[in-house]
Amino acid sequence: MDASHAAAACQFFSARNPDQLDLRMLYFEKKADGWLWAPEPLPETEKSLREWSDSVQAKRWQDEWQPLLLAECPELESLPESGAPAEEDARKLIDSWLRAIRAGDVMAALRHTARLHTPESTATLLRNLGYEMTGARRHRQIPTVTGIRRSGIWTTVATQADPDNTALGPFYPVIATPAGPRILLEIDLVASPNRSRDFLNKTTLERLRKVNVPAADALQKLFAEHQNQNTEAGRGVTSP
Repeated sequence: MDASHAAAACQFFSARNPDQLDLRMLYFEKKADGWLWAPEPLPETEKSLREWSDSVQAKRWQDEWQPLLLAECPELESLPESGAPAEEDARKLIDSWLRAIRAGDVMAALRHTARLHTPESTATLLRNLGYEMTGARRHRQIPTVTGIRRSGIWTTVATQADPDNTALGPFYPVIATPAGPRILLEIDLVASPNRSRDFLNKTTLERLRKVNVPAADALQKLFAEHQNQNTEAGRGVTSP
């Protein structure tokens, strides 16, 4: 920035490629009315800020943009041994999360999440966030909470995205963190009769099992109960 030229480096979020750097420079020029955005900056504007944009920001952001983006998404060195979040707290968390996703508010959505301390956690979380954002655009209304279960360290919240299909909807694992209840978004589970989705659910649980076997087994049991309930509902079976 100088007396008459300024620039801002912005990371653009893409729902299709949310884990990739998409750094764009926004240029501003000082006019009589104040600082104005210049969508087509003058050559002297770009020239005066090129060294800063190319040598400083572009290189630094390659390594720093994801930690900055996830500053309010706690990284868990390990899973807690006990203490599942209360049902009401989990419901409030998911209700707020669904509104943030519907609004397309990336930063607000991330404040509802936590991530594991594994090499693939950040990329997986961001990709799943992209899927959630994309999915929200396909539905006319915000999904509804259809069931909450607690066991061990988990409080799981089932949702229904399509009012005409009770067997389809994300199943969110909520866990206690020092920052409060959070969604472990990289563990994406969706109740669906689709075989491809069933494979993805199993892969997700196997990834969790590499981190903590008892936690993965407990979550798998909760998810199986949810799937069985949906299957019975779809067949018109009433549990005793």
